[in-house]
Amino acid sequence: MAEEFPKMAWCKHAFTTYSKCDVVMDNLRESFNNVILPARDKPIIAMLDWIKIYLMTRFNVMREWLEKKSR
Repeated sequence: MAEEFPKMAWCKHAFTTYSKCDVVMDNLRESFNNVILPARDKPIIAMLDWIKIYLMTRFNVMREWLEKKSR
């Protein structure tokens, strides 16, 4: 599959110097790490359950928001 796409589209080492990908990824990573901060001191199973509940709640809130905006 990778042969179908040029390396400039999917290989980080081939990105141009004008790419803003690192900034976007760093912001996403930092945001996620800040959100899961309360769960990071829990055992792995409890942490994963906390993250699952957080994501399901977040997805539902965003779905309801989009439904309200599309009316």
